[in-house]
Amino acid sequence: MSLTTGPFLMWVFLTLIGTEILKMILRFSGATEDDWFMPSTCSAVMTAVTYLSYCDYGFDRIEFTLTVAFAAFLCYDAVRLRRVSSEHAAMINRLARKLKQLDPECDLSTDGVEAEGNSPVQILMGILVGILLCLLLANVTTFQFTSF
Repeated sequence: MSLTTGPFLMWVFLTLIGTEILKMILRFSGATEDDWFMPSTCSAVMTAVTYLSYCDYGFDRIEFTLTVAFAAFLCYDAVRLRRVSSEHAAMINRLARKLKQLDPECDLSTDGVEAEGNSPVQILMGILVGILLCLLLANVTTFQFTSF
């Protein structure tokens, strides 16, 4: 099996869809994107890819090592870089609103996106959701991994 074959890619898309459905259910129950238990979709999908590559290729193959590296970079980016940029956007929007109060004719938009990154707990929740969805799919489907 390779990364481009149906079952592997199908599981990744099902993890993506499953995580988004879970997030919609949580939002309908009153949760917001900033709640600690809201899973990160990016980390869930990348965890699914990492888990599936481990199951298919094994622990000591370069394919698994590459997916672990990509997963680590993605989680780091989601927590640190994107979170810092969203904090900067929030500060810029506050400054723009204050400037608008001082000078009403100032035409600055304060409709920037602020909540863009994930907290470390949201990344952990995404990792757990990714693993759990893969385990659920493994029990539901008849797809067989070579290392089982």
